[in-house]
Amino acid sequence: MNHKKQIAIVLLAGIAILGVIFSWPNKEPSYHGHRLSWWVDQYGNFETPPQRKTKARQALSVIGTNAVPYLMCWIGNVDSKPSRTNDETNLRKRTWDRAWFAAAAFSALGTNANAYISELKALVANPTNGNVCVIAESALDHVGPDGFAAVLDVIGTPGLPQRGVLMQGSEIADHIRPPNAMNLPGHEDPNFRINSIRAAPVLTKCLEDNDPFVRRCAFTLLCFSDPASTVPALTNFLACSLPPAIRGQAVAALVKHGQDARVAVPFLLSRCSNSDVEIRIEATNALMQIAPEVLLKDHPQSNQLHEQ
Repeated sequence: MNHKKQIAIVLLAGIAILGVIFSWPNKEPSYHGHRLSWWVDQYGNFETPPQRKTKARQALSVIGTNAVPYLMCWIGNVDSKPSRTNDETNLRKRTWDRAWFAAAAFSALGTNANAYISELKALVANPTNGNVCVIAESALDHVGPDGFAAVLDVIGTPGLPQRGVLMQGSEIADHIRPPNAMNLPGHEDPNFRINSIRAAPVLTKCLEDNDPFVRRCAFTLLCFSDPASTVPALTNFLACSLPPAIRGQAVAALVKHGQDARVAVPFLLSRCSNSDVEIRIEATNALMQIAPEVLLKDHPQSNQLHEQ
């Protein structure tokens, strides 16, 4: 199936699913006297006291997948246009907050929401509204590794709009790097290793994309994702015949991992004797930042090459 047909199928599926979502009867499920929307707001709002947030998580777990059509409706109802009046601004903020809270609610459902991954994926592939794309991406990330894989399917489909937008924020980054100081508090993903193994080949392929914004966002993610998965993927990518600009970007991403990229040392050493002088210089410069002691021991003449 060619890319145009694939894009058309995704977009048509998204339109059909949104029609079903927005026609859903407004009869929210409830728990202990409160409607779903109240529990969603309590769970998603960072100002909610911890005890009430725990109660909200329990409520969402009990309501279960009955909540999903409403959560998707709130996510898909975000306006893509700027507000023109104060009333519109207030309404937009309420719908915006509710949408993000709805995305967060998927973390209480987790893999129980796997059956709805295709519907959420259609929201992520929204062709006109980047806000819906990003919030639906967050919801899929909360579902678990299979949800994250669906996001990667969208990112890895050339020609689909909003792919760069999906990669631009920190949301996807929090799911592909080990827990550290760079993660937003409470956003660490225990499935980061599975996610990063799946993401690495998709992101390296995006370095060759025709869209410069997609290339730039993919490069940034590759620089800060889990090195145990990303470094081997970059090494395999560099072993291919690549244009100089793309090859240089891949090497730069490799270098960003510093000593965590030492597994690539044998590959880089082999390139120090390549017939292409640019490849030799790239490999030497990378080794000087990743493992300079290895380079100086095995290739003492590399100082001269590095200076070039």
